[in-house]
Formats: sequence, structure tokens, C-alpha cells
Amino acid sequence: MIAVQAGLAAALSWVIGHDVLGNPAPVFAPSAAVGTIVATIGQRVRRTAQSLIGVGIGILIGNALLYTLGPAPVQIGLAVAVAIASALTTGQW
Repeated sequence: MIAVQAGLAAALSWVIGHDVLGNPAPVFAPSAAVGTIVATIGQRVRRTAQSLIGVGIGILIGNALLYTLGPAPVQIGLAVAVAIASALTTGQW
């Protein structure tokens, strides 16, 4: 069941990132979706929703940083760090 959920989450997040938000290569979206599903196995719905919101906020901030600063190793590392920090912070609600 978890494998099906992770597969659906990855596919749906890619479609949203590509078709709805217009990102030509939404690589962070499927990874974040699968990571969130796996990280919240056995947890309550509220905790899962908080994690999803945090990951979403982190991805938005990370993409904004990459758009503003350009794609280079330091900027990508900063974007990932901000995304993870956002997800962890949001999970503390």
C-alpha cells in the first residue's frame, strides 16, 4: 500500500509541478512527495498534512532562491536546506 501511495504522490506532484505550475523539470516535487509519504508512515493525518504543507512551502522558497540566485551547487544546497528546515518547522505546529 505504501508503494502505491508513494507512486501516486510522485506522479501527481510531477503533474502539478509541470502542468499546473509550468516547471519544465519538476525534480524536487516527486522526491519531496515520496520523502513525505515515507517519513510519515504510521503517523496521524494531521502530522502528514503538516509535513506536506512544510515541504510545499520549502519547495516554493527553494525554487524562488534558485530562480533569483541561479542554479549552482551552493544555491542548490541552500535551497535544499531551506526546504528541509521549512518542513521540520511546519511539522512542529
